[in-house]
Amino acid sequence: MDKGHQEQNPHQGLPDEGSALPSAGTKREGGPEQSGLPNDSMAATRGRKSQSSGRVAEAKASEAILQSVRDKIAGLVSDSMVRTDEVLMLMRSDPHVLELKLRDSDLEKLIIEAKNCRDGKVEIVRRGQTLNTTPIPWLWEGFIRKGKSNLLYGDPKTGKTRLVLGMLGHYLNNADSFLGRPLSSARNEALIVGPDMCQDDWAANFVDFHIGKSDGSFHERIRGVISQGNGFRLDEKGIQLIVDECRESPGLVVMLDSLFTLMSSLGLDENKPGFADPLAALVDAVAPFDATLIVIHHAKKAGVDGSMSSAARGSSAITGFVDQLIHLRDFGEGNQVKTGSDVEVKTQGRRGRPSHLIVNFDSDAQCWISRGTPSDVRREAEAAAIGESLPEMQERVVRALLEAEKSGREGLTQKEILEALDLDPKADRTKITNYLNPLIEKKRFVELVRPSGGDRYKQNKQYRTTKSAKVWASLSSSIDIQETT
Repeated sequence: MDKGHQEQNPHQGLPDEGSALPSAGTKREGGPEQSGLPNDSMAATRGRKSQSSGRVAEAKASEAILQSVRDKIAGLVSDSMVRTDEVLMLMRSDPHVLELKLRDSDLEKLIIEAKNCRDGKVEIVRRGQTLNTTPIPWLWEGFIRKGKSNLLYGDPKTGKTRLVLGMLGHYLNNADSFLGRPLSSARNEALIVGPDMCQDDWAANFVDFHIGKSDGSFHERIRGVISQGNGFRLDEKGIQLIVDECRESPGLVVMLDSLFTLMSSLGLDENKPGFADPLAALVDAVAPFDATLIVIHHAKKAGVDGSMSSAARGSSAITGFVDQLIHLRDFGEGNQVKTGSDVEVKTQGRRGRPSHLIVNFDSDAQCWISRGTPSDVRREAEAAAIGESLPEMQERVVRALLEAEKSGREGLTQKEILEALDLDPKADRTKITNYLNPLIEKKRFVELVRPSGGDRYKQNKQYRTTKSAKVWASLSSSIDIQETT
């Protein structure tokens, strides 16, 4: 190094990173004692550097960047103009996400965290806090959950679409109940997404269920109808259309018929978990608008004796994330008593007790009829079978008792039964026991009226029909028991 350069360097000859300033605490001759280091001393500089570098400092910097990512996600999730399924796509290219090398699975966890925060959900309810006790909001009590996703599936021709339209017909026309179960009193609108049927089929169904007229017009609370032939699918465009409708009409009831048609042409394998992704995206996207989704799907071709979730066609992921399952099947299937056109409707959900109902569609009246629970229907079928096999004299005994009850009498004595049969109470008195005993002991069609006491009970004891006999009579067109009890 040349001499000229040496003269310009004040640190010439000092150790590396040394300082030409005096140390703290030294005392110059003739001057005051130094009380501290100068603000710009090299020692102070080294102290600050130790606090802003190294592993701890890097971790703090990463934490700050991660918090920035959290804040951005929270903002997007809360933005009503952004679908929650789009948040992942928007965040993938974020500079901070790229800097932290976050994967999709990492972003998905952060999105779920933001959604839970938005919806007021907490990770753990601590001792001293209270759990949410809000009653389940039902659109149709026990069957369709309001503001949630409902998957209704079953075999072809079990009446899946007609059942939903029957319920909507009652709901949109402000009925209090459907098939004996209460309906929500809310007056929300409905959207029919039905690429399974063409417009004239929908029009005919609307007329049948009193939500449309013969000229093709439909109920004022139906926002719109998407029918066959327009290529509507559950792709990004289709999801956005439904989301826009839900945004404009909070609490919207959306009927989707059917899932398989809506998913066709998307190139997804229905037997793989990814087949459920578009539906999952729709469920997530409409959640902020309290929309009720009623998705019609098909059951597997082969009968399934396992859980309800295994009976739906395709991947189990489809049934895994919805809130309510509604399964329809022929009630005769798997039952000893074949009941023809009766349909079993069974539910399973995340909340609430399972509901079980047997229904029948009356094609003449174009309406659904509740047959009661499966045990009610089995008892009815058994009663009908017993009634059809009654010998003539036993049937006449039952009819005589029914006629007496119809007129308001509590029951008949053996003598009165014989008289009603045009038999001699004295000459034929042994016959009545042979008629009554099988009806009481085996067929359960007749029972003894409970005695009120008295010495003459044995002579005056009375007989009346059972509920099973009345059920049989109600099914028989030749017996009028409208006034029986």
